[in-house]
Amino acid sequence: MKRIQAVFLLLSMTVLLTACGTIPITSVAPSIALESVEVDDQDLILNLLIENRNDNTIFLTSAQLALFLEDTLVFDVIWSTSLDISPRGRESIIVSVEAEPAGIEALQSIKTSGAYQLEGELEFESLNKHSVEVRGFLHPVPGQAGRYR
Repeated sequence: MKRIQAVFLLLSMTVLLTACGTIPITSVAPSIALESVEVDDQDLILNLLIENRNDNTIFLTSAQLALFLEDTLVFDVIWSTSLDISPRGRESIIVSVEAEPAGIEALQSIKTSGAYQLEGELEFESLNKHSVEVRGFLHPVPGQAGRYR
């Protein structure tokens, strides 16, 4: 009798776990990371990584982002795009933005590391607007003046 109950329990758990594994993920918010920043005169060249953690393609239509280094605004930008990100995929995008003069000075004053905050909104065709708030540290890249990771 106990053996039959154990087999039944094992089969039930297997069926439940198999059923749960087939549900597609479609509503997880995408993530964004600041890969690098490069000073180019009064502009900045940003390398951003956007990750789709869903099981369907998402379409980035616009973004509004602001970067702060400590309490100094480095840039505040809005741009339109048409970037599709495949299921469970990541896309690296390069964006050129106009920097605040105080922001460039703050970047160039980093000796070893500087705390940053990237905030704003990403707007996707298939999802609602997604708020962004990323914190991290920028470090000068040795031998590459004006480049930070």
